[in-house]
Amino acid sequence: MSMSDSQRTGTIRAIEFYSGIGGLHLALHRSGIPGATVVAAYDWDQTACQVYAENFGTDIVHKADIATLAAPDLAKLDANMWLLSPSCQPYTVLNPSAKGAADPRAQSFLHLIDNVLPGLSTLDMHPRYLLVENVAGFQVSGSKQTPIWHFLIYRKDSTTRHHLVSALQKLGYVTAEFTLNPLQFGYSKL
Repeated sequence: MSMSDSQRTGTIRAIEFYSGIGGLHLALHRSGIPGATVVAAYDWDQTACQVYAENFGTDIVHKADIATLAAPDLAKLDANMWLLSPSCQPYTVLNPSAKGAADPRAQSFLHLIDNVLPGLSTLDMHPRYLLVENVAGFQVSGSKQTPIWHFLIYRKDSTTRHHLVSALQKLGYVTAEFTLNPLQFGYSKL
């Protein structure tokens, strides 16, 4: 299959998943990457979609269950970047009953990784870049028996994180991970 327009020109065309009110859209805009644009945004929360529409326009945001999205439909968007901010509740260390990948709120993210991304790869329309943002607990989810400090010191994989990295590597992606803090960017709180 021939290269898409975004692959050929190098222009960033992003899809924002779990868009909320558009935090990653704003970050991409502020990044200063020439010509970078968000071509579609998806979230299930109607209020968040309404705020997103006010911030960035009604033609971009779609109220949708991300678990129902399919590769052929997303291929039409010709996006070479995914911005993802999946639900943090399955992973946060502040939730004593966090279930990681077993939490129903994690299923749409796993659907994107297990079904949509390989489907796009088969069509040669997979994104070149993926940016996944989540809480620190995402790195360490999946085991209730081991204290959090053990994972932070010894960097053991979480179930979902390990699954994500493994799936991406099988598709030929090179991964880099960063733990960032708002203080690094001059913000005392977000």
